Amino acid sequence: MAAAICNAEIAHRLRVPYETLHSLGIRAVSAGLCATADDPMTTEVQQALQRLRIPAPPHYAQNLTPELAAQAEFIFCMTESQRQAVVKGFPEWASKALCLQPGIDLEDPHGLGAEGFVQLGQKVQQLVQPLVDRLVAPAEEPESA
Repeated sequence: MAAAICNAEIAHRLRVPYETLHSLGIRAVSAGLCATADDPMTTEVQQALQRLRIPAPPHYAQNLTPELAAQAEFIFCMTESQRQAVVKGFPEWASKALCLQPGIDLEDPHGLGAEGFVQLGQKVQQLVQPLVDRLVAPAEEPESA
């Protein structure tokens, strides 16, 4: 869900269609520390993204690998314990591992239904917007004739 939200913000900031991010080589990728590989996006997450008006592209779970970590500009974590696990598992990429909200762990909404994911999604949107503003150069305004 966080990757979909981040990609929507990046596409908005660059003023490009969401679907073109991959071809531009600019996108957020979701990877877990103990994901069950190839699990699809849950119904609750799909419903939450729909309520937030965020595109829900096909998604299958994957774990963070050395290759993904090496390619990443940043590795955002939802909790400090996740950040510590990334640092321990990938010490050479420790400087890339950051909490999405430093000092505050974002709660896992599993078991709270779609509403729990909507609340988490809203929080992630609030956190991602200023991050994208700092990390992604804005697209130039078209000149009017």
